[in-house]
Amino acid sequence: MFTPTRQMLVYRYALRLQHNEDYDSTSTWDSSSEEDFWGEVGDRPSNMSVVVSMWTPDKKHSDRERWICIYPAYINSKKTIAEGRRIPKDKAVENPTHQEIRDVLVAAGLNIGVENKVYSRERSREVLYRGRIRVQLKNDDGSLVNKAFPTRDSVMLYLGAMIPKLKCRAGKQSVAEYNAYIGQSSQVTSTKKKGKRR
Repeated sequence: MFTPTRQMLVYRYALRLQHNEDYDSTSTWDSSSEEDFWGEVGDRPSNMSVVVSMWTPDKKHSDRERWICIYPAYINSKKTIAEGRRIPKDKAVENPTHQEIRDVLVAAGLNIGVENKVYSRERSREVLYRGRIRVQLKNDDGSLVNKAFPTRDSVMLYLGAMIPKLKCRAGKQSVAEYNAYIGQSSQVTSTKKKGKRR
């Protein structure tokens, strides 16, 4: 006789939550049916919580759940496509931060939200790589908030073009150019042949 595993039963429980016909975002799961279900399995796992605000078609565009997400890895030129880059490398930016993304999008007049999240493909868990930006693209009536940004790709390409123009980036680039210049000049002087000194 086939007996379902605990993982299969937990998955079935999650599906029951999603497909319950009389479930709405303000109600809670019927405790009696939950007890019946967990009576089959044992105690409810501590890391599983009942989802109260699931996505439904009646959510408005102004709700944060409907806003697009942008991680810095999406526009990082040092990442590969497998590591999460989503725009061409020549249009991407070297190591962008969520603060730079936020500054550019606020200046463009978009509604944004900053969340303390880490991209799932990010290897490093340092603070530098943390941050997720949510951006509202549409109003409640379905019209665009800003006609220059109809899609998430247009937002990411705009970020790739504008982040290098930030003042905080201008200082970093001039230092990098200076270091490159110093490196070239030291190569020119070090081409002398070394031999016996007389």
